[in-house]
Amino acid sequence: MLESPRFIPILLLLIFLLGVLVRSVPLQFAEFSDPDAFFHARMAQQIIDTHALPLWDALSEQGRIYSYPPLLHLLIAATSIFSGLPVEIAYKWLGIIVGALFGVSVFLLARHWSKSNGIALASALFAVLCSISVLRTSGFLRPDGLATTLIPFILLLWLQRRSVMALLVSVVLVLLHPLSAVVLAALLGSLFVASLIRKETASPLIPVALLGMLGVFVVWLQLQGLALSNYASHVALSASEFARFQLLDFFLLFPLAWAFFFFAFTQWKKMPFPLLLWLVLTLAIGMLGTRMMVFALPFYAIVAGYGFMRVLELIHRDEKAVAVFGVLFLLLGVITIYAVMSTPAPNFLPGEKAAAQWLFAYAHPREAVLSMWDVGHALAYYTHLPQVVDGYFEFAHELDARIDAMWAVHSTSSCETFSQRMRQFNATYVYIGQRELESQFVKLGILEQENCPHLRMPYASDHARVMEFIAG
Repeated sequence: MLESPRFIPILLLLIFLLGVLVRSVPLQFAEFSDPDAFFHARMAQQIIDTHALPLWDALSEQGRIYSYPPLLHLLIAATSIFSGLPVEIAYKWLGIIVGALFGVSVFLLARHWSKSNGIALASALFAVLCSISVLRTSGFLRPDGLATTLIPFILLLWLQRRSVMALLVSVVLVLLHPLSAVVLAALLGSLFVASLIRKETASPLIPVALLGMLGVFVVWLQLQGLALSNYASHVALSASEFARFQLLDFFLLFPLAWAFFFFAFTQWKKMPFPLLLWLVLTLAIGMLGTRMMVFALPFYAIVAGYGFMRVLELIHRDEKAVAVFGVLFLLLGVITIYAVMSTPAPNFLPGEKAAAQWLFAYAHPREAVLSMWDVGHALAYYTHLPQVVDGYFEFAHELDARIDAMWAVHSTSSCETFSQRMRQFNATYVYIGQRELESQFVKLGILEQENCPHLRMPYASDHARVMEFIAG
């Protein structure tokens, strides 16, 4: 059945629909399940409202150049316009569909290499159920989530020698997500060098594509007057999504398929060289941080697909073994689906949203808000007020000083320190969400300042506080 051509479209459609299902949980709540989604939705709405690409973001970091690659925001805006859906809903559906299409892109690449529909279908199934894939596309869409779906398509174009189309799409990827473009450049460069060493032919347009990607990135920076040295800060390296990859993460991020992944290496000689090369390269890149492991997903899923079919080959004549295997695989599959569907939750709780709505109603449009890292994305979205810190680090100005002020204001019980830090960035309000209310550094810090003449609390609930700085 897995190799029968007439069943392939039906089985692939079922895998696609499963990919949609496991990513659909965030449709049940109004808020986003990821802080960055508020920023992307806000920029997309700005494009819709102004009918132009933003040049300036007045809310992030109290005003900065719009320095984010524009393709994701254009895509969200276009999806909203053509579907007639509000940006929030269009954005969620876009992420769900792109995440499910990841299975299709992996299927096509796996079938090109293996010439086996069974391996390709198993690879697609493992791809759509990878926890980290669901994490990057579940009811929202990060640019690396979209890039992860596109990269197998792009690599397939290169492998099929559709070089001109492959070159164009490779260059365009830079304007979606430069980091993903760097990974793609590493994949293409490694293939080209390995082909020379192995005395095999590779597309002569690969070096042209690499130079084109670099050229587009440099031109994009120059048009905005940005320096490459400011592209990232050391803050990025300490952010949670750059947490060092650990062995346990391998089993948590790749459920259902890790056993087949290891089993596949009993027949590694049957696998195509580019698959093994790119698997090793992306796993090495992934060791730099958990976030980076997303780029290994296509190759991991395909190798696991080889292992799955190898298991079926060994047991297919034993009906009892097939039955036991089927039950165990189904059980593990159900557990995996439950696990990935139970993860998404509103990033900004309804009680916290009420505090943001108070700020929108009563704060002056130029009064800045200081909050914890990533909370500012949601506050900018709901309040339309400038944020001292919002979670954006690429090309952010005075970022280290802003981070220091963020921690100092929340953790200090000194009225003098509080006043000094608020004046430093001309901030008027401090927003404290539910997570911060439950933390010791806030309980023993700013919430202890009962007698500070420069501090009052105009809004308080069980879920959030709004503190106002009274200058004087």
